[in-house]
Amino acid sequence: MFVVYTTEDNLIRLCSEKENSWYKIIMKIKEVVVSTNNGDNWDTTNQLLQTLHRAGVSICTGDNDFINQIATNHPEYVLEDPCAAYLLDIDKEKAEKIQNKYGVICQPQTDDRNILTQEGWEIDTAACAQEQKSWKSFFAGHNCPLNSLVIIDRYFFSSEAGETIEYSLHNLRQILDALLPSSCPDNVIQVSIVFDFTKFNHNIDGRGYTLQTLAEKVNRVKRSVREYVYTLELLSINSNCYNYEDTHNRRIIANFSVTSALHKLKAFYEQNQSLADQYITFRRLFEKGLNEGDKSTAPAFSQAIILDKIKDIISTSKSTIEYACNGRVFAANSFEIQNRLLK
Repeated sequence: MFVVYTTEDNLIRLCSEKENSWYKIIMKIKEVVVSTNNGDNWDTTNQLLQTLHRAGVSICTGDNDFINQIATNHPEYVLEDPCAAYLLDIDKEKAEKIQNKYGVICQPQTDDRNILTQEGWEIDTAACAQEQKSWKSFFAGHNCPLNSLVIIDRYFFSSEAGETIEYSLHNLRQILDALLPSSCPDNVIQVSIVFDFTKFNHNIDGRGYTLQTLAEKVNRVKRSVREYVYTLELLSINSNCYNYEDTHNRRIIANFSVTSALHKLKAFYEQNQSLADQYITFRRLFEKGLNEGDKSTAPAFSQAIILDKIKDIISTSKSTIEYACNGRVFAANSFEIQNRLLK
């Protein structure tokens, strides 16, 4: 679940600014992690912190070293909590370097910008302009840092009449190219595709595909999209898996956004052709549900629930799941999930 890491002094400042979006987020999720001024305890004599605590917000301490290490010698530690925002006592240049390198939100603690509250969008593929009918167009301007991605669609590699496996690979290529940063250190980005190989209905030269054949094709797409090294794993979850029904909805979960499609994520093809009439929605984690009177569910809560369900399926039905990573198929029950969002 999303959380804010900051300093005790900055938390006091945020508590004095009730309309600050970071304060509203902390009040919504009822938790914040702070580096304290004295030992492992926050200042219980501070009236603003007392009021926050009485409002039901857990002020988590004891992570002084973790936060200080991120701000000094080990910025890579941010990947231990990839969905977090780090509002740290560092300058703008260093914060931007951490954010761009590791795909997390990292800002100087006095910087109140907040990409997470900016409104997303929804398109109707039956009504939108021709030039909007691609993942490149759809995700243009999403502007969210990214280090992890989970694509969930049982039928992503299946086909309706007249379609081929190339339709699936085209959409995968577009999604990755639209969302993954153009440059990144090796082994930061992690992508998982959750689908159902038993629904796979293609053949090659009159013979059925194996998962290995599919994994090799997907790996070629992966390597063609970016030059840096990143991980792409396939998880085939079938009807024998625990809570299989929880994979019904089609979604793309990133560490700071949730995208949903009513019908299918294999949504477009060449020449900006739409493959289904449907609504596709992009939401940042806190664009809804923060302001008084807004009864909307903050997308951050939906993100957490979806990921928890997938993690439950993996932990309960690991022996039933077929798995491949970077073009290599692993024997049942012998794999380890790589994606930090699913650990």
